[in-house]
Amino acid sequence: MRERVERWLEWVQRSLPTLIGVGLIVVLLLLARAGAENYSGLAELAEREAELEIELEEARLRVDSLKSTVALLQDDPVMLERLAREELGLVRPGDTVVVLPRTDD
Repeated sequence: MRERVERWLEWVQRSLPTLIGVGLIVVLLLLARAGAENYSGLAELAEREAELEIELEEARLRVDSLKSTVALLQDDPVMLERLAREELGLVRPGDTVVVLPRTDD
């Protein structure tokens, strides 16, 4: 039994540098894989951030456009009347309304 233990210890001492080297390689491979996955995730997040920046800028432009429209509607009675006539079909007293028949085009 003692011989077996001595042979095993001798084998461990001879193989220790190899075992350490293999262990380090395994650890480095695992770290490399984790790094590659993180880099891939980071690239996807950067792409999503760019898309969101574009959407945000488009939303800001729409808000500015709507603010301009609101300002026009508040300050321009001609614009209000035009919209009331076109969008709501309103008429002034004394206006003559002509209703045209619909065509099947």
